Order: sequence, then structure tokens, then C-alpha cells
Amino acid sequence: MERMHRETTAILEGLAPTDLERKIASPQGAPITAWKLLRAMIEHEIHHRGEIYIYLALLGAPRPPLACCIQPPTTSHGERSSLNYIYMPPLTFST
Repeated sequence: MERMHRETTAILEGLAPTDLERKIASPQGAPITAWKLLRAMIEHEIHHRGEIYIYLALLGAPRPPLACCIQPPTTSHGERSSLNYIYMPPLTFST
């Protein structure tokens, strides 16, 4: 998962503002602006994360805190990145 995160971060850091304004195809083939598709991906992840929290609550299982922390904006080389994003730690479960 960390390798995929690094690869994705490298791709996103390479995008120029004009790249984010381009029209691209959604997974269903409909035209969409690139930044809107990226936002939808985040919203989709949040939706499923919420589902997991509900299922854990229904099972009476402990849930990790919902609060996030701001990830320091750095590149894979330790340099400052132009991207600022919220780091949501992965869900971890203890038995």
C-alpha cells in the first residue's frame, strides 16, 4: 500500500494546473474535469470509510479515531511539495 501511495503522490505532484482542468473520461465513459474526478475519488473513499465505522459500531468493536492530522507537504525526496493534503491514517484493527 505504501508503494502505491508513493507512486500516486509522484503522479499527482507532476500534474500542472492545466492538467487538472482537462476533460477526461470517467470510469463510466462520461466526460468530466480531471479535478472533479479526483475529488469524487476522495469522497468515495470517505463513504466506504464511514461504512466500515458503522459496521464496527454495530459489532461493538473499537474504532480508531475519526480525527485526521495534516500531513507535512513533502515530496518523496524530502523536499517541500506544492500539494497540501489531509493524511487519513489507514484503519488498523486489534484483536
